[in-house]
Amino acid sequence: MKSSVVVSIFILSICFGSTFSSNILCLFTTTGTSHLIIHMAIARTLAERGHNVTVVTILPLNDKNPKYHHIYLPPEKEHYAEYRKMLSTASGGKTWWEGFKHLFWANVERTRIQDDAIKNPRFQELLNNPGNQFDTVILGLVLNTYLIGIAAHFKCPVILSWVNQPSQGLLGLVGSPWSISTVPVFGVASSDMVYFKYRWKNMLTAGLLVGIEEFAEYQMVQYYNDHFPAEKYPSYDEMQKNISLVFSATHFSEGRIRPLTPGFVEIGGIQVKEKPDPLPTDIEEFLKDANEGFILFSLGTNVKTTVFSSNTTSAMFKVLSQSKYKVLWKWDSIDPPGNSPNIMFRNWFPQDDLLAHKKLKLFITHGGKGSLVEAQYHGIPMLAIPVYGDQPANANELVNMGYGLVVNHRNLTEESFRNDFYEVLENPKYLETISKFSNLFRDRPLLPRESVIYWTEYVIRHRGAKHMQSPAVQMSFLQKNSLDVVGVLGLVLYLSYWVFRKILTVLYTLFITISNKKLKFE
Repeated sequence: MKSSVVVSIFILSICFGSTFSSNILCLFTTTGTSHLIIHMAIARTLAERGHNVTVVTILPLNDKNPKYHHIYLPPEKEHYAEYRKMLSTASGGKTWWEGFKHLFWANVERTRIQDDAIKNPRFQELLNNPGNQFDTVILGLVLNTYLIGIAAHFKCPVILSWVNQPSQGLLGLVGSPWSISTVPVFGVASSDMVYFKYRWKNMLTAGLLVGIEEFAEYQMVQYYNDHFPAEKYPSYDEMQKNISLVFSATHFSEGRIRPLTPGFVEIGGIQVKEKPDPLPTDIEEFLKDANEGFILFSLGTNVKTTVFSSNTTSAMFKVLSQSKYKVLWKWDSIDPPGNSPNIMFRNWFPQDDLLAHKKLKLFITHGGKGSLVEAQYHGIPMLAIPVYGDQPANANELVNMGYGLVVNHRNLTEESFRNDFYEVLENPKYLETISKFSNLFRDRPLLPRESVIYWTEYVIRHRGAKHMQSPAVQMSFLQKNSLDVVGVLGLVLYLSYWVFRKILTVLYTLFITISNKKLKFE
């Protein structure tokens, strides 16, 4: 009897896999809801796995029955209002430079808000309670790299969560090389890299991004030294060399092929539900007779509808209200641009659930990374109206890939919007292209959630998994690019040349001397 029980347990352990419960701290101090959605998909996955997960956020969460412990640190109202104001100003910038300038200062304010959060008494209590021990820290990364010091405080490994295309600096944290000749930056497609003008653009843009990163890193060092003094903690540089893993919300099928080290794990699409939830009753009722299908119009969580001029909004409303399709329009201002029986205005829609709906024909989006990934996963053609940040580059990328078109809201007219709207809807090439991509995007050995579980537990099991770290992490710029070797080789060649030349000079002088003596005796 006892032996049969042992055998049964053994079989169950094989069928369901072994698991262990670890204490995991998820530090997600992002000010962007779209970023938080992706980070929280990681936290929920680990909590559902059975780990003891503590989540720290500065934005509220709406989970009804969370399986994790949540610490909510609301930002200072004045700072957050200033940040939203700058972000709004960046959205309405009339030129690229004006938008970039305001976005830059908005990001400076974003870092200040995150710094306020870790000074919050509730967070300090979490840090200073001797009973709190964590097996790993997962940091949602966005202008807050200095918070890797939290892992030093708890003497545990650190994992980073990243939601956009990786930068040179991010790849360098795990030793993945950056090839400017082959890996395109934002706004350049992989297929363009064979042409000189695009590689030229790629190099210049990469140089600009490196400059911005260096400025951000200077800030990060100052913040780190303030919170994690050298007499108690490792240096910022040393902590950067001890990052175990990066989870990136990307996938190679998106068209950017990079040489990646084992410490860089792609989990693009992790926020997409494996099975969509039922729609709210009013939305389900509205779509019940959408025989021609429906359109989803959403600008995400940061871009407000007030960014558009009244003429732009009016032009879009006329086109959408006159179409045969039902329209779900995410509208966050007081008064909508008009009333039409085929348009439903709401300040929130269950975007992922709607993108999975079989009647959806088109997604009108701002071009945020999270929204694009969800639409690509479900195979929905897009009409992008980018505003700021990475949105223009993302929009250009979807055009290059053939998933839809991009609209410039600054010069949008009723005619131009109508032409682009019906082009994407009625030309089958967009649906065919993105449907093919959807199949590629889903075809993986492990689902994103399975990858998160495996690699997080791997890092914990192996206490940081130092063995899979690339030696490049410990190298200087000179060493990684073998400039020291090239320098020594150049010196050896020069010395060899100098010695050889001296020998030739001596031999030549000797030859001349002997020749002269011979001529004299003759």
